[in-house]
Amino acid sequence: MNFALTYGGVTSIETPVAVGGRYEGMALGGPAKAFDRLLDLWLTRALDLGMVGSKLGQLFPIHLQNAVEEKRVKANYLFLAGLGEPGRFASDDLQFVISNVVVAVKSLQASEFTCDLIGTRRDELTVEQAVRAFAQGIVDGYVRFCTILKGVTRNRTGFLGAVAQSLTIVLAEADRDKLDRIESALNEIKSEDAFPKLAITVSRRPDVALDSSPEANAIDTEPDVPVSLLRVTRIGATPDSPASGDITTLEFTALSDTASVPVRRASIITYFVRRIPERLIATSSAETREQLGLFFATCLIPDDFRRVTDGAHNLILEVDETTASYPWEMAAHRKYTRTTFLGATKGVSRQFRSTIAPAPSSPPPLNRELKVLVIADPAPGSFSLPGAREEGECVVKVMERVRSEWNGAFEIKVTARIGPQSENDPRVNTLLDELAKLPSVVSAKPCEPLELAVLLLTEQYDVIHFAGHGWFDNTSRRGGWIFSEKCHLSANEIFHVRKVPRLVFANACFSALVPESEKKGPDPDSDEQSQHFVGIAQALFARGIPNFIGAGWKVDDISARECASWFYARALGLKGPCLQSGLTGTAPPATIGEALRHARSQVLEKYPSSSSWGAYQQYGRVSDKLLPFANVKN
Repeated sequence: MNFALTYGGVTSIETPVAVGGRYEGMALGGPAKAFDRLLDLWLTRALDLGMVGSKLGQLFPIHLQNAVEEKRVKANYLFLAGLGEPGRFASDDLQFVISNVVVAVKSLQASEFTCDLIGTRRDELTVEQAVRAFAQGIVDGYVRFCTILKGVTRNRTGFLGAVAQSLTIVLAEADRDKLDRIESALNEIKSEDAFPKLAITVSRRPDVALDSSPEANAIDTEPDVPVSLLRVTRIGATPDSPASGDITTLEFTALSDTASVPVRRASIITYFVRRIPERLIATSSAETREQLGLFFATCLIPDDFRRVTDGAHNLILEVDETTASYPWEMAAHRKYTRTTFLGATKGVSRQFRSTIAPAPSSPPPLNRELKVLVIADPAPGSFSLPGAREEGECVVKVMERVRSEWNGAFEIKVTARIGPQSENDPRVNTLLDELAKLPSVVSAKPCEPLELAVLLLTEQYDVIHFAGHGWFDNTSRRGGWIFSEKCHLSANEIFHVRKVPRLVFANACFSALVPESEKKGPDPDSDEQSQHFVGIAQALFARGIPNFIGAGWKVDDISARECASWFYARALGLKGPCLQSGLTGTAPPATIGEALRHARSQVLEKYPSSSSWGAYQQYGRVSDKLLPFANVKN
């Protein structure tokens, strides 16, 4: 067994097989990301469409013959290796992955593969641990391949030759000190004869070029901005808990672009877990909210994980049904006497940790056309929300500004449905007539439940913006939107087909639907709204919606308009939503996560006594875009 060490990048080495690893739910990194760029982001697209899995030990082989002929890459095959759940990668996991790689390489009758020392880029494993696990994985792979070969009848001679042929593993590393440590670790296991079935040789090859990142282009979906993942789940009471009902135990794991923090458990007094969110939402004092935000972060998040959240530019929070109800975006950090909130300073998105995968779906392609459906205040009577009509109007006008400011570079098509048809309100009719004259508006009409259902099921929109009432049934775990007193559509019915929008932005209020008998606690509306919102988010996730933005509790109308307007303005490349001094013209556009961060910060700055800014949560992918702009570091 030959280990050939070289300083440089995996993409710069001529090899039959290159291997890159990826954790579930994480953006591509290391060699996998470098290859993705060279392949025009083919891997990213395959991941988005659910074509590639990253469960531990899964291998996704990609034949690169055409790319080799075009001299874009130097590897004949790329194996994307699944590393499983972030924060849990251990020595036996690496052993399993390498064993599978060896079986796959030998099945190709190849005699070499190239990779970095998997599991050490973020210090999940020490170099010494990884080298030993790597070597054991090779032994296991040979044993498994020989066992499989016993049942092979076709081309048996060729496979027997593959077994007899020595295997060369080229380990590429961009850190010379680390490369020396790898060499020392290999020589150590060689000298102590730790693997008697494995005759090890260690050599150095000439340096090669480092992995390079081609210039960002319009189809990039993952900006060159580090994204950290923080997983927070609630578990049962620990055996040493003095009183299980009084203690809540949370489990944390974290993974950043450069580091991994192993599993930690934190036990918190349940009273604090329940009361801190309520107080954060209810207080109108900016000073009190800062104090509560600092206490929330200190009380719930262990020290080493706070460093992950404080240092991240973008953050993915992986939550379960319980921890999803916590206002993580309002966790605060103090530095040099200045207090900042997580959701106002970083791009933050949430994802559900679930054993149930979302349904396969097909969002619209990222191109120069944006189709938008705006539904505002669709239900009459007791469900009427006049403020939602103004929000819908603002969103439509921002879309028109995008079309105008970008001088037709992007085709914006807006379908506006505002106000219930049954009311026949002259003011709404006048508004719709005005909106219908805008060049970006395809049609502007009142809301009619059947027509809305037809639009949702037969058209494919990039963005659906909903401002109205939502509903959720705790018993059936179904929830959705209210179009009239007799028309409540669930997420499953709204998005019945595989074609789903790239983004759903829903300012949906649930408070009117909560029976008095179900209300409890000092702020029942906030508590019920939060629980119902989480249910809706889960329901949309189950339908394969890639991105969902909504309010975790009831927000005031002014903040709702402000947040939606700023979000779309920044996501679609405007300096601001209104024709105010200094806000005209285009600006480097933002990803969905960055645009929402900017919107939160604007609402916080203008309305510091309101908690509405902290209510807005994104479930999905923090680095996604609405239009194909080239990556820009903000």
